[in-house]
Amino acid sequence: MGNMKSSSVLLSIIIIIFLIVEQSTQFVCCLAKNNITFDCVPREKKALLRFKASLSDPSDSLSSWKTEYNCCTWEGVECDKATRRVIGLHLGDSDYASPDSKLRSEMVDSSLMELKYLRYLDLSLCDFQGSSIPASLGSMKQLQHLNLSKANLAGVVPHQLSNLSNLRTLDLSSSFFFQLDPLIFSNLLIVNDLTWAINLSSLEYLNMSYVNLSRTKDVMKVLGMLPSLVELDISNCGLDNTNLPHTNCFNSTLLTNIQHLDLRGNNFEGEFPCFLQNMTSLSFLDLSFNQYNPSAHHPFPRLMNLSYLDLSSNSLNHSATWISDFLLNRSCRLKSLNLFGNQFHGDITGAFKNISKCSSHNLERLEFGYNEFHGHLTEELGELKQLKEFGVAGNQLCGEIPIILGQLTNLEKIDISHNALEGTLSDAHFARLSKLVAFYANSNYLLKFRVGYTRVPPCQLKSLYLGSVQIGGQIPDWLQTQKSLTMLDFPNCSITGKLPKWLSSLMNLTNLDLSNNHIEGPIPELASSMIWLDLSSNMRINGSIPDSLCQMKSLERLDLLRNNELYGNIPSSYCQLYGLQIMDLAQNNLTGNIPHCLGNFSRMVKDEATLSGASLSEVMKGMMMEYTTTSINNLSGTIPESLKNYKLLTNLRIMRETQDSVELHCLIKKCDTNSEAPPKVEHDTEDDDDDDGEISYKIYLIASIISGLATGFWGTVGVLD
Repeated sequence: MGNMKSSSVLLSIIIIIFLIVEQSTQFVCCLAKNNITFDCVPREKKALLRFKASLSDPSDSLSSWKTEYNCCTWEGVECDKATRRVIGLHLGDSDYASPDSKLRSEMVDSSLMELKYLRYLDLSLCDFQGSSIPASLGSMKQLQHLNLSKANLAGVVPHQLSNLSNLRTLDLSSSFFFQLDPLIFSNLLIVNDLTWAINLSSLEYLNMSYVNLSRTKDVMKVLGMLPSLVELDISNCGLDNTNLPHTNCFNSTLLTNIQHLDLRGNNFEGEFPCFLQNMTSLSFLDLSFNQYNPSAHHPFPRLMNLSYLDLSSNSLNHSATWISDFLLNRSCRLKSLNLFGNQFHGDITGAFKNISKCSSHNLERLEFGYNEFHGHLTEELGELKQLKEFGVAGNQLCGEIPIILGQLTNLEKIDISHNALEGTLSDAHFARLSKLVAFYANSNYLLKFRVGYTRVPPCQLKSLYLGSVQIGGQIPDWLQTQKSLTMLDFPNCSITGKLPKWLSSLMNLTNLDLSNNHIEGPIPELASSMIWLDLSSNMRINGSIPDSLCQMKSLERLDLLRNNELYGNIPSSYCQLYGLQIMDLAQNNLTGNIPHCLGNFSRMVKDEATLSGASLSEVMKGMMMEYTTTSINNLSGTIPESLKNYKLLTNLRIMRETQDSVELHCLIKKCDTNSEAPPKVEHDTEDDDDDDGEISYKIYLIASIISGLATGFWGTVGVLD
C-alpha cells in the first residue's frame, strides 16, 4: 500500500515538472519570437557602466552602452546565452582606427574586477596613458584570453598574473616602427622575473613584443616549461646572449611544441642559438635585426618544417651558393626566405638556376636586397609559379630583365631598384601580372621604361618607383587607369611636357615626386590626399602658386617650388596646412608679403638641432638629403611675429638687392641676454620707394625641425621667403 502511495506521489511530481518545463519552453519561445531577451546580471551591468564612466570616448564607440538597453547587446560585450553573465569584453584595436579614436583613461578601472565570469578581455582599443597593469587582474581566474597590447601601459608586469591558470592567450605587446630609444624603452612594460609565467600551463600564445625583458634571466628555460605553448613573440625586448643563452642550452621536449618563434630586434650576436635544434615543429622563425654571424654553412639541420625564415639585417657572410643549398636541403618546403641587409656575396646567377630544381615550387617570397651579389636574373625564375614578392634591390646585378617574369601571375611586389640593370622594360614584362601592386626599378640608370605603348597593363598599382630610369617624353597616359595609386616616384626621368590634368583623378595619390625633369607650364589641380609633393628643379614650371594646394590637409612636405619660375604671392590659404613640416620656396620669382601664419605650423619646430656649413642635411627614414643655401625671391614687408615661436630657428639672413646682409642670431622670444646683438641694417632712404618705409629684402630662412611623428623624423627645412 505504501509503495503505491510513493509511486503516485512520484508520478505527480514528474507530471508537475513536465508541465513547468513545457510552459517555460513556450515562454522562452514566445520571447524569442518577439525578440525579447533577458538583460545581463544587474551587478555586472553597473560595473560596465562604471568602467565606461572612467573612459574618455572621443569617437563615441560606446554609444550603445545605455542603461535602458540590454547590456548583452552593447557593442563589444558578450554574454553567456544561458546564464546571461558577461563572459567577453572586446574593446580591440582596429588596424584602421585613428589614434585619436582610442578610448582613454588614466588607469584600468577596478570596476572590471566585478566581472567574475569574464573569459575574454581585450582592451587594445584603449589608451591608459602610461599607467600600470593592476595586480587585481590576477583575481579574474576565469580569463582564457587577455589582450592588453598597444594600450599604453607601463611599469612592472605584476606577478599576480600567474593566478590566471586558465589563460590560453596573453598579449602584452606594444607596436612601434622604429628602433626604440633607451629612454622610451625604459618607460614601457618591464618584466624583471619571468618565473610567474610557469604557472600558465594552458598558455598557447604569448606575445611580449616591446616588453623590456633585459633584466630577465633564463628566458627560454622558463618558457620551455610551458607544455601548451605554440606561438612565442619576444621581439624587440632588449635581450642579448646573457638573457637567453645560446650555448649549454636547456633541453626540454616541450620546445618541440613551439611552431612560431619571433626573436627579431634584439641584441643577439654570434652563432644561432643552439636551443633551436630542439624546436623541430617550427614553421615560422624570425631572427631579423640582430647581429648574428654564424659560421655554419648549413644552419638549422633539424628544422625541416620551416616555411617562413627571416634572417634580414644581420651580419651573415656567406657566398651565393648558400641560398640554393639551404633550400634544396629542406626539400624546398620553404615559402618565404628573407636575407635582406646582410653580407652575402658572389655571383647569384647559379643560385637562381638551382632554385628551379625545387620540384614543389612553394616559394612565395624571395628577398635578397642590399647584399653584395652580382650576376644576372635568369630565365629559371619563371619556374617559381607561386612567387608573390621578389626583391634584389641594392646589389650589383646587371644585364636585362627576363621577360618570363611577366608570366608569374601571382606576383604582387617586385623590387629590382639600385642595381645596374639595362635593356627595356616593355609591355611583355607586365603581360600577366594582374596582381601586381608595387614595382620598384629606380636607380637603374641604363634601364628604359616603355610600358603602356601597345596595351594597358592588367594590374592596379599602388606604388610605382622609377626614379633615374629613362622614361622620356610625357608622363605615360595609361597611369590614369591606376586608380589605386598612392605613390608615384619619377624623379630624374627626362620627362617633358606639361603636367596632365588627369593627375587630379588619382584620388588616392599621397606621394608624387616629379623633380629634376623638364616639365613645363602651370601646376594643375592635384588630389587633396597628397602628403608629399615634389616638383622641384624642373626649371620651366611657371605660373602662380595654386590656391588648390590649401585643400591638401594632410600635406607634410611641399618641395615643388625650388628652382622653377613661379611668381606672385605666397597664398594666405597656406595657413590651413597645419601638418606641414617642410616647405621650400627657393629660387623662384615670388613677391609680396610673407604670410603671418607661417609661424603657426605646429609640427614644424619642436626641439633643438644644429646647422653646419653651407648645406643642410635631412635624415628621414634613414635616408640623407641635401638642401643648398641659396635664395632668389623678392618678398617684402615685416618678418611675421609668429616666427618667433620657432624654438629651433637658428639663422635668419636678410639680403638687400645690393647683396648686403645681416644675420639675426636671436629671433626667438627666450633669447640669451648675453648674446651678441644683431647688427643694424643700414640703407639709403632715397632708394626706398615704399611709402610705409618698408624695405624690400631677399629673405633666407632656415629652420631645423623635429616633426614629433611616432616614427621619428629628424630633418632640416629650407624655407625661402
